[in-house]
Amino acid sequence: MVYLLNENITQLKLSPLFVAIVAFCFSMTIGVAWEFFEYGMDTFIGVDMQKDEYVEKINTVTLDPK
Repeated sequence: MVYLLNENITQLKLSPLFVAIVAFCFSMTIGVAWEFFEYGMDTFIGVDMQKDEYVEKINTVTLDPK
């Protein structure tokens, strides 16, 4: 979106570094928002979106059984 804005508006000239930083920050924000959504669905709705239900049922294997 920032790249298209930079290309189509002649009065606005953004540096490539700024465009790359904005794109990176936007993608990280979307990823964090998705993780919050998954956690909220798991907690409040009861859906297993993170597919971690089986982790509670696995027993650890000890290396030195006595």
